[in-house]
Amino acid sequence: MDVEIPKKATKYVYQANYSSAIKICRDFLRVHDEKTGFDVEGLTAQNIEPVRPGRTFARQAGFKLPMSFCYRN
Repeated sequence: MDVEIPKKATKYVYQANYSSAIKICRDFLRVHDEKTGFDVEGLTAQNIEPVRPGRTFARQAGFKLPMSFCYRN
């Protein structure tokens, strides 16, 4: 939430990509030690996406078919 995204004269307002931000934070917590340098805010600021007003789509609710256990002999 504290990542500063540079403001430019563009068509859309930009926000951080939350999926990649979570992955970056997870990787930081896994590898974090005093020797390894990891710029979490810089990497999160590189992964931005435009906020497009009026873009709402219903989620495609997919389901998986049940798998039989016939392969276990």
